Amino acid sequence: MELWTAIIIGFFGSFHCVGMCGPIAMAIPRHSSSFLTLTLNAILYNSGRIFTYSLLGTFFGFVGVGFTLGGFQGALSIFLGLVIIAGVFFSKFFNKSTTQLLSGVNSWVTKTYGKLLRKESKPALLGMGFLNGLLPCPFVY
Repeated sequence: MELWTAIIIGFFGSFHCVGMCGPIAMAIPRHSSSFLTLTLNAILYNSGRIFTYSLLGTFFGFVGVGFTLGGFQGALSIFLGLVIIAGVFFSKFFNKSTTQLLSGVNSWVTKTYGKLLRKESKPALLGMGFLNGLLPCPFVY
């Protein structure tokens, strides 16, 4: 049952991925028709994404272990769930500084990604993958 659920969610979720990250992946510079060059470019780009996901996963894994060892993970989960629900229902009452902070981070990522996109170097591909890993993706998180 769990395997079929994962397969079905993955299948239907792939349509979301094509719509959201497909244009980003298609914007990766492809200045060569050589299979080897295109493969190396894809490996560099995806290595940047994997590095970001690994870094974030390691950080939050250590934080989660700390909460588990502290013995209050269950209570914290319930509290944060209630905060999320309250945030949805009462979002117009929240301070705009939180929105401005997230907007600033988004602006920085967008500008930096644009600069890297104009470059035609291998490190730029790695950097684009790293920045793409910072985009919010429900399937990754």
